[in-house]
Amino acid sequence: MGDQPWLKEAAIVIGVSAKLGEAVRHFESQPPQGERGSRYVYMETGALAQNVHLQSTALGVGCVLVAGFDDAKVKEALRLPSTMEPTALLCIGQRRDI
Repeated sequence: MGDQPWLKEAAIVIGVSAKLGEAVRHFESQPPQGERGSRYVYMETGALAQNVHLQSTALGVGCVLVAGFDDAKVKEALRLPSTMEPTALLCIGQRRDI
């Protein structure tokens, strides 16, 4: 996962996941075929991440959104069922000014 110290230094890591395949199937008849469902999943993940960032700021703690991760390793670490896919990790902890 590269040099991402906020993952190991975070007080908490929130794993965000979705039933990506189910969303793709549900919206498969809408153009562009096969893409609409995944767009909605990632839009909702972004909205959730924004709300966590806003609340973290209000609490005076740091928050980093991580999307560059090994899907299989994260899925295993979060013990996700086969129907769920990780979409983001939100690392929350001490604020670091850069």
